[in-house]
Amino acid sequence: MASGRFGAYDLTANTAQSLTQGTTDRYTACSVSLCNRNNVPVRVGIAITTTVNAISNLDYIDEGVELLPNTVLERTGIAVKLGQYITCIADGARVSASAWGVEAGDAVAVTAIPTA
Repeated sequence: MASGRFGAYDLTANTAQSLTQGTTDRYTACSVSLCNRNNVPVRVGIAITTTVNAISNLDYIDEGVELLPNTVLERTGIAVKLGQYITCIADGARVSASAWGVEAGDAVAVTAIPTA
């Protein structure tokens, strides 16, 4: 059972980026942190998706959340199963996204997440 940081990216404006994926036959549970390193507000979203680096309107668990300059949005207890991804998006650059957590179950072979 792995634990620790599963993914960290500097988000590109208006481009969905998957942070982590379900890689076991049970689940992966994570906390997601988005940090706005700008001097202006940005809007961010977090979604559980079935396609890597893509978000549809029904996937969001947070959508269009205004993140003020130099602040953090953190969501805990996000769980995904095999075939699901935790994916984030921001409408501006200079937003850091990271996922920390723990996996439960036996490892299953999956394709690595590409950078968007």
